[in-house]
Amino acid sequence: MLRPEGVRKSFKALGLRHKDAAGKLLRFDDPRFDPVWAKCGELGIPVTFHVGDPAAFFRPPTPDNERYGELGVHPEWSFYGPEWPAREELLTQMVNVVSRHPATRFIGVHFGNNPENYRYVAALLDRCPNFNIDTAARVPEIGRHDPVKLREFFVKYQDRIVFGSDTVYGPDNFDLGVPVPGKRTAAEARTFFDAHWRFFETAARQIEHPSPIQGKWKVNAINLPPTVLRKLYHDNAARLVPGIR
Repeated sequence: MLRPEGVRKSFKALGLRHKDAAGKLLRFDDPRFDPVWAKCGELGIPVTFHVGDPAAFFRPPTPDNERYGELGVHPEWSFYGPEWPAREELLTQMVNVVSRHPATRFIGVHFGNNPENYRYVAALLDRCPNFNIDTAARVPEIGRHDPVKLREFFVKYQDRIVFGSDTVYGPDNFDLGVPVPGKRTAAEARTFFDAHWRFFETAARQIEHPSPIQGKWKVNAINLPPTVLRKLYHDNAARLVPGIR
């Protein structure tokens, strides 16, 4: 996920966990944050933001949940139940913020926070020229869509999509899309990234899930043209994010 100097990131706790002094849950579109988003636009600072989470995290964490293995390792990632806002409401809050601040560049991480519905993301991209997305940790979700239609999506919005992996590096370990027990190895990292390169650069079918703990399904590649790949891997980030060359 892109977070170099000069980029501000809003994490998913805003809208899900943070509360105000009165103990009321803070909405992502709370107007008290409007001066922050507006100032970012004024200063040319892009804002990356994570709103909500995968649809499966808002469903019962039972064995039939497609992310049951991941939720078993991270039960705190389950947002199922009346104490949590609905995922659809969080997405509405996201749209409200992006729409209210057309002069601010936003990057909706995790494929615009709604990889399960690329048509929803396409509609927001059409409506809001200041909205951009990244692909971090969502190749498995988007890889279940019709590869022909998804390729058309990437070609149409080729100037608005940034590559991301959700890889997090620490002092003595790193995570590949999701924190799991034990140390990751260089071989695991190669397998993880090779799956991404195959997805974007080939027409392969039934590619293994890059992060098996997140699900058991396989994905189909979209074989993007070289000009689109260059924008995805580099050019869009260099244009959107200060300091990238």
